[in-house]
Amino acid sequence: MGFTNILVTLDGSDLAEAALNIALQAASPEAKIHLLSVMEEDWAATLAVAGVMGDPIPLASDPRRAYDPRAIQVQYEYLEKVAKRLNTPTRRVTAQVEPGSVIETILEIARERQIDLIVMATHGRTGITRAILGSVAADVLPKAPCPVLVVPPSAVKP
Repeated sequence: MGFTNILVTLDGSDLAEAALNIALQAASPEAKIHLLSVMEEDWAATLAVAGVMGDPIPLASDPRRAYDPRAIQVQYEYLEKVAKRLNTPTRRVTAQVEPGSVIETILEIARERQIDLIVMATHGRTGITRAILGSVAADVLPKAPCPVLVVPPSAVKP
């Protein structure tokens, strides 16, 4: 017996994709899996700190990109490729890209779609990076309408 309506958040990183395997393990054979990518509007701190820390700069690091139809289409095509890979005759995988606040969008989609499990990766940021960028997982956890399974950086095999 597994979860039947799962939300997996993806940002294009290997770490986020590691969450896919965990989601599949938690899913019932006939599960609906919703892939979600949020094009962040609050970009200034993310851009500055990501550049300094050497992290890849998010797709929506420019405020215009959060609502740029081309950027959204690129992200949607990425999610669609992942969805095709995961679809089976009994498991339906959908893709969704939304501009907005990452935390609020994840929570809103989870409520709207009556999700019974959120699976997301955490980048494991600490110190000043976490203070500036925050932790999406830590902010989603107490407000989520369902269980949240958080995949740590150690889940990515080198």
